[in-house]
Amino acid sequence: MLVKEVLSRRDELKNYLYALKRSIKHCELYMDDEDMENDLKNLSKEIQTEFDEVDKALKAFEELEM
Repeated sequence: MLVKEVLSRRDELKNYLYALKRSIKHCELYMDDEDMENDLKNLSKEIQTEFDEVDKALKAFEELEM
C-alpha cells in the first residue's frame, strides 16, 4: 500500500469519526433511540480502532527528517 493511500485512508477515517460523533450527539439529544445510539457507538469504536492502527503506522514517517 502506498503512503498516499494510507494518508487518504487516515483522513477518511477521521472524517467518519467526526460524523459519527455528531450523529451520536444528535441521537442523544433529539431521537431518544438507545438501539441506534448503541449501534453508532459500536461503529465508532471499530473505526477508532482502525484509525489508531493507521495513525500508529504513520508515526514513523512523520518523525523522519529529510
